[in-house]
Amino acid sequence: LNDRIKDSKREFDFANDIAMSAGRSLHELEENVDKLKPIEEYGVKKSADTLARAAMHAFKIEKARGFDKPLFISPENWNPESYGNHPKEYKRVIIESRTAMKDMLVKTGYGKQEAQKIADDHIQGTFDVGHLNFWRKYFKEDPKDSPEQTDKKFKSWIDKQAKMLAKEGIIGNVHLSDNF
Repeated sequence: LNDRIKDSKREFDFANDIAMSAGRSLHELEENVDKLKPIEEYGVKKSADTLARAAMHAFKIEKARGFDKPLFISPENWNPESYGNHPKEYKRVIIESRTAMKDMLVKTGYGKQEAQKIADDHIQGTFDVGHLNFWRKYFKEDPKDSPEQTDKKFKSWIDKQAKMLAKEGIIGNVHLSDNF
């Protein structure tokens, strides 16, 4: 009976320690809730800042060397497992990067319209068709469709995404790859 009492006390102490630790974690979360941002919001802002700084550097090199055409940076769509690679996310990262660059240029004395034009010229996406094809494994299939119908729907989705990105001026460079 004494051994059971000791075991019960150890279990109680252990559970009490866990509860106190969870209470501290809850308190810390409550204190920081106003400071926390969704990863998407933080990631887009961080990516936009990094890309805008890289584009500013390219712009300075272009001016210093007297290039005829813009020396642009060209982030590429990559794998579906990372944020910013779905065509809609990719578009947002490019647009936010251009906005960040425009804001940097305005702070250095450029007018808003001129700064926007410079940013649009210096941040242009590399659209990789083969990388977009990585999304195939996530494409929701209709059980009634044959594999051929599913492939046709997926190709239609790719076409729609490419047209959207091109229409909105996101694409400045294309990588073509026939990887089925």
